[in-house]
Amino acid sequence: MLQLKEIINDYLRCVVGNGLTASFWFDYWNDLGPLISMFGVSGPRQLRIPLSSHVIQGTRHGAWHLPAARSDLSETLQTVLCTISPPSSDKCSDLYLWQNAAGGFGPSFSSKVAWDHIRESSPTVPWHKIIWFKEEIPRCSFIAWLAMLVRLPTKDRLLRWGMSVPGQCLLCNSEQESHEHIFFRCTYSSELWSRFAGSLWPNPPTSYQLVPAWIGQRTSGNSRRLQVIAKLMFQCIIYSLWKERNACVFSSVSSPVLVLRSTVDRMIRDQLLAFPARSLSYPSLLELYFQHLGSLS
Repeated sequence: MLQLKEIINDYLRCVVGNGLTASFWFDYWNDLGPLISMFGVSGPRQLRIPLSSHVIQGTRHGAWHLPAARSDLSETLQTVLCTISPPSSDKCSDLYLWQNAAGGFGPSFSSKVAWDHIRESSPTVPWHKIIWFKEEIPRCSFIAWLAMLVRLPTKDRLLRWGMSVPGQCLLCNSEQESHEHIFFRCTYSSELWSRFAGSLWPNPPTSYQLVPAWIGQRTSGNSRRLQVIAKLMFQCIIYSLWKERNACVFSSVSSPVLVLRSTVDRMIRDQLLAFPARSLSYPSLLELYFQHLGSLS
């Protein structure tokens, strides 16, 4: 509980009014921060103020009232209190202020600012926009995200973890299963890529490191909208390949590439149906998909 209060106080400040709600020991109501962090567990005994006390209990007759300073910490506290107006009943209630995005403090709480404050941030990866976008399918984007991070439990990783499993790829039965192999270099996945990606843009990616550059290719006219289709295509292919791989592992059931191709095609079409054309003269994403990949149906 003490640790949680310390975390909260990093982005919470208290402006003392009547001192009836602000915690004397745990709230950040003075320039020294939470006093329990300064004095430790011996603080309540040293200042003769119980641990559960509010700020008002550090006063008497409208003035600060603490024991004579017997340590440097106590002396520092009394010096700081000389700059703070003591609480009194004729003042307004204690006011709590939350840290805002600019680093200052205001009356409004933001869960985003709080989350950014307590989490350990990592650099933004250059491929985040091919994973998270408006037209995504959540279950597909999640698997694609794990694939880009190389975090799916492929057989090469299971072997490195010390598990006794056959390392062979069950989609092609020729090479060891890995992220690179199962999604791009396997003859099974290569055929799927060539049928879809080859119909949209030439030279499908041969590794997940090349996917952002492949999707980011510029074409005339509908380049951004074609990139949306390419991103959705990438995610659906990755998801379907992983699902097919799991079916081979856990159910000993495999499907021909033609069947998986139809599955991916249906997933893409169903998702694009949710985004109609802006006008009669402006083709929808589904119409654009038909123009480039209609021959797959």
